[in-house]
Order: sequence, then structure tokens, then C-alpha cells
Amino acid sequence: MHHPERLTGAEAVAVARSYVAAESYAEAGALMRAGAVGDVSSLGVSLTLAWGEHDTLVRRPRPERIPAGVTQVDLPGCGHVPTWDAPELVADVILAATRAPAPSCCALP
Repeated sequence: MHHPERLTGAEAVAVARSYVAAESYAEAGALMRAGAVGDVSSLGVSLTLAWGEHDTLVRRPRPERIPAGVTQVDLPGCGHVPTWDAPELVADVILAATRAPAPSCCALP
């Protein structure tokens, strides 16, 4: 988080314990740092990737590794957990993405 001071001590402990106890923590961490987006063509919906401006854990893929039709959004003032840093901004991005028409590559039948 870019603003860890916004968490209570109990929330910080709960977050840390959740990460450590997560079954796929190591695998997810490796994938986040790989800087790749897999094949999303079968999703059937548009995809928006939102990047925290101060996220030091996730490596952004090079532009040529982003599939066509994927929208990218920067989240200013946010770290790795933007829902803690700017919940209203995250909600706005989600709502905007769900209102956007699906690209032709991913349109539902």
C-alpha cells in the first residue's frame, strides 16, 4: 500500500497473515513479477488492467506484451493494494470498465 498509515494495527496484521497463509502466494508472486499477460481471448468480456502508480510488487508488461483490446488505467497515488489507498477511484474504474462496450475480439455472442 502506498498509504499504510490508513490501516489500523489489526488490519495490517490481518492483511499480512492472509498473504502468508494464502495457498498460492509464492506462485502468484512469481506471476506478478513476470510482467506478462496471458491469453485473454477466451474471456468473452473486455479487460481493463489498473496499475497502481506506486506499486513496486507488480511488474508492468511491456506494451507489446499487452493483448489487443485491453485497456490500461493508471491509479495515481496508489500502491499495490489500491482498494486501501483510493477505494472510490477503484470503484470508479470498475464502473467505467463495466459500462464500456466489449471490443470486437471479445464480444459476447
